Amino acid sequence: MKISLTKVGYFKAKSTPFQVLNLDGTLFYKSTEKSKGFFSLPKGEYLLDFPFKKVGNFRTLKQLPKYERCIPRPRKFKFILKENPNKCSIFLEKGVIIFDKDLWESLSNLQRKFVLLHEYGHYYYKSEVKCDIFAKHHLLKLGYNKSQIAAIDFHILGNSEHSISRKLESFNAIKNY
Repeated sequence: MKISLTKVGYFKAKSTPFQVLNLDGTLFYKSTEKSKGFFSLPKGEYLLDFPFKKVGNFRTLKQLPKYERCIPRPRKFKFILKENPNKCSIFLEKGVIIFDKDLWESLSNLQRKFVLLHEYGHYYYKSEVKCDIFAKHHLLKLGYNKSQIAAIDFHILGNSEHSISRKLESFNAIKNY
């Protein structure tokens, strides 16, 4: 069954596991057998081939960490794809984001949104972890599921001791959302 959403939708599957597909047939979301069946979807169009019902918003978002700074945001951002040894950089005063072209091409749309929201978070936070939490918070608001968001870290961040610590801290911050 094809469903079209003009805003975030909240649902409960009648049984698990289940899969939600994009219109092109690619996997958007996959539950586990242990799942309670609740899931959310961002606005868009999807294919669902399992019994489900629409439910009210089951997610109450916690408050973001207190802002560490508040730098005025430009009205427009300039987005540049080119070689970038830092993978992604933001120049806050100029509103310029330079994204490594090879990395951009290797990421899914959700992963790209995460990185852009993380960079945007630097207008409010100095800490990389708090920018991660900012990005994840906004992805939840957009209707993505926690399991989808948690998986982002494992693709984007490396396995250094610092990266593992960062993954754990940002994961623990949103796991009870």
